[in-house]
Amino acid sequence: SPFRFLTALFRALPCCQRASSEARCCSLCPPPGPTAGDWCCALNEHALCRCLLADARRTGKQSPELIWASWEVRGVCKAPPYAVLLDHQCQELVIVVRGTLNLQDCVADLEARPKFFDPFGMAVTEAASKDLDNETGVFVHGAMLACAEDLL
Repeated sequence: SPFRFLTALFRALPCCQRASSEARCCSLCPPPGPTAGDWCCALNEHALCRCLLADARRTGKQSPELIWASWEVRGVCKAPPYAVLLDHQCQELVIVVRGTLNLQDCVADLEARPKFFDPFGMAVTEAASKDLDNETGVFVHGAMLACAEDLL
């Protein structure tokens, strides 16, 4: 598969066998950006930036600035890879979270038990909002809530 080929290729490069925070050892590796857990050549960071730039060109808007990104896969019900972007044109801080990619993410997706979630105090009480049909009850996907709490 293409992924196996790329994995083998980058494992063959001496620089790809080091942590991304270490000094560059070949002319292929750019200086590290505002990311953690990326390949040594900042492949994820550059792919994200290329997508942001392509979308900006397509829409005629300014490309958002990458403030921070973590590409680390930390396990089931933990924060998946994410990025923090600053959209200067809209004056917004945007947090982008990667969706389902691997088996661990699928396990989190299957953990679909609803959890009570009321950050704005909309429910009368937690006991009164146990019914999913209750308009005052606020529920979220349990595993997604655990991932979001780990992200914070």
